[in-house]
Order: sequence, then structure tokens, then C-alpha cells
Amino acid sequence: MKKESWALLLSSVAVLISLVAICVACPHKAELGFDYQGVIVGVLSLLVTILIGWQIYTFIDINKKSKELEEAKTAALISTERNNALTTNAISDFYYYILLKSDPLGVEYRFLDYRISSLYHFSNIGEIETCNTIVKVLLEMIVVPEDIKVLESGKNRILMLLTKVKDTDKIIGYEELVSRIARLGIMPKQSK
Repeated sequence: MKKESWALLLSSVAVLISLVAICVACPHKAELGFDYQGVIVGVLSLLVTILIGWQIYTFIDINKKSKELEEAKTAALISTERNNALTTNAISDFYYYILLKSDPLGVEYRFLDYRISSLYHFSNIGEIETCNTIVKVLLEMIVVPEDIKVLESGKNRILMLLTKVKDTDKIIGYEELVSRIARLGIMPKQSK
């Protein structure tokens, strides 16, 4: 048994022995005008009422905790499914490009989008060293930003994603990366 269980058991036995001792030492006598046994019964009734209230509170609290756990489980499941969908989308984009030798949004956009997305996700889990590596690779790739052409909507999406990156003050070269992304060239929209 745990120490807490022993302490509770010994305390209960001590209270029980004390009650028996009071009942034996002070039996009910009408001339006293005071009934010790009535006081003992009243105290025990109060303790039972408190214990029942505590059990009800614990039951309600357990129900609340189980609802919170269920919500957290649902959120984790949705997040996992979203990540699976993004991963399969990235793979399908790769094969689309391999098969058709073209990408409607541009290979440059896809590369930047997936790299910035990974930067965002790694910053969410606090992997600053990995974020530094991603930024370093992107800065090595984006030497002349104006030569890289993406759709304006794609550029805006990448910039929006960059604003959601956490701990930017700890990521080496983050400001330079934002500056270079902001200077990307704009690809004209393709007419349908």
C-alpha cells in the first residue's frame, strides 16, 4: 500500500477508537443536560454529507476532464489527417510535375511553399536548429529573388505563412528571408 493509504487507514482507526472511548467514558445521563452521543452522531452525519458532496464533485470533474480529453483527441486526429493530406498532396504534385513536365503554379512556388511550410511547422514544435537549416538552404537558393517568378497569390500565401512562424527572433537569417521573399518576381497569370 502507498503511504497515503496507510495514513488514511490509521487516521480512520484512530477516529473510531476515539469515538468508542468517548461513548464508554461519557454515557448518556439525563441530569447532564448534554448528550455526547447526539454530538457524535451529528458530527458523523456532517462528515458523511461532506464525503457524499465530495464524491459528486469528483464525478462531475471527471466528466469535464473526459470531455476535454475527447476534444483534444479530436483536435489531434484532425491535425494528423491534415498533415497526411498535405504530405500526399506534396507527393502528388511531385508526380504531376514528373509526368507532365509542367506545374500550373510553378516548380519554384512549390519548392518555396513546402520549405516555408516546413519552417512554420518546425517553429511550432520549437526545433530552432532545423529552422536555421531551412532558412540557410532557402537563402542559398534565393540569390537573386527577382529572377524567381511566382504568381502574386502564391507570393502572398508564402508571405502570410512566414508571418505565422514562431520564435523568429531566434531563427538566424529570418529577416533576410522575408526580405528576399518579398522581392520575388511576379509571374503573369495564364489565360484560360
